[in-house]
Amino acid sequence: MARRIGHIAGTTTMKTPSTRALRALALAFSLVAIRGDAQSDSARRLSLREAVQLAATGSDAIRAARFHTQEMSAAADEKHAALLPRADAEWMDGGHSFNTASFGIPFPGFSPHGSIIGPVRAIDIRGRISAPIFDAAARSDYRNAQAAVTRAGADADAAVQSVQLATASAYVRAERAEAQLRARAADSLLAKQLLDIANGELQAGTGVVLDVTRAQTQVARVRAQLGAARSERNRAQLELLRTIGLPLTTSLILTDSLDSPVAVTPQPSADDAVAEALRSRADVRAGADAVAASARAVSAMHAERYPDVSAFVDGGWTSAAYPYLQATHNYGIQLSYPIFDGSRRESRIAERSAALHAAEGRQRALETSVAAEVRSALFELTSASDQVSAARDAVTLAETAVAQARDRFATGVAGSGDVVSAQLELSAARIQFVDALTALQSARVSFASAQGHLANIP
Repeated sequence: MARRIGHIAGTTTMKTPSTRALRALALAFSLVAIRGDAQSDSARRLSLREAVQLAATGSDAIRAARFHTQEMSAAADEKHAALLPRADAEWMDGGHSFNTASFGIPFPGFSPHGSIIGPVRAIDIRGRISAPIFDAAARSDYRNAQAAVTRAGADADAAVQSVQLATASAYVRAERAEAQLRARAADSLLAKQLLDIANGELQAGTGVVLDVTRAQTQVARVRAQLGAARSERNRAQLELLRTIGLPLTTSLILTDSLDSPVAVTPQPSADDAVAEALRSRADVRAGADAVAASARAVSAMHAERYPDVSAFVDGGWTSAAYPYLQATHNYGIQLSYPIFDGSRRESRIAERSAALHAAEGRQRALETSVAAEVRSALFELTSASDQVSAARDAVTLAETAVAQARDRFATGVAGSGDVVSAQLELSAARIQFVDALTALQSARVSFASAQGHLANIP
């Protein structure tokens, strides 16, 4: 009681800041703690949308997918060459000998057991042009190769969306780490103010050493938490740089934060959202292209039953010596019809048909999974918004409780234990608020990814 009366009599005069002032001081302190070592002219400012868009060009996985598309395009060009005319030129100058018996015809004057004639010189200069007229199998192979190019392009787009999702998730984790660092910095400020109050009380003769010891313990505890939060922030930014493909030595300043205001747009109905996802998702398009490619492969196998028709013409000069070269030529139309190949064609048709059915099954499963993913993301958005509102109210109440506990401590009504307990509750409320904001941001990312619009996330 003497402690309270001495304080009222004016032995010690202390003014405790309001809750609003505490928030302003905590924000200023946290900004200094977070940005102090990061602000430089060489630091790169990066928003969530910029990070997602940058990842679409800087990732090694995406570059590999693009090169695979180029590989498929070159393979399609090779298949197309089978449908184009072909021209060849030949020149031959040499000699050869032969055995007359190898012809099976008895030549007068030569042994019926064979005689060697030659060497005989032969010169042949010739050009040949051939062109397919009807080749159903080659044409179907080319269409199949074109479908493979389309599928590879869709796979590359799906790889882009996968990398963008990983990048957005890494950005959210970095946002969370910065928010945790700001919360720990605010806790550090409150702990330091408590220590100052406790020291002032002790010097004025109205406090006790136990209150100072408690305050010092809280300062040490919060300082350790602040160091851990700073280390976590650095690791999160390093992971973000790795995911994007930026040099790991780049200094980042995240221009978005978990509690940044976001333009609120009306959410579509679940059915509309699912329909949009099925139109926009790259993996859905890739699955549809895989089904189309499998169907074309089956058609290609069936087309091998049809005859092939081609035309050819060649002309040139031949003789035993260059002064006596004589012009010769050949021309005609060639038809080739497959009759029996040991049932290999039928086996390939059965194999391709099974692959087609498997691709159709995978596509149906993918579309069902996309629908569930979109609906789940909508549920998460609604739930996360409610959690943020509740967590924000909890922080406000906890800040008020801390201010009241400090006022009671400063006036001698209560000890420092009440302030420490209130600070711990405020720290827990801040952590819960950061987790709620993280859940909301993750839900936004999940919904944008589920619809295939992650590159345009606000």
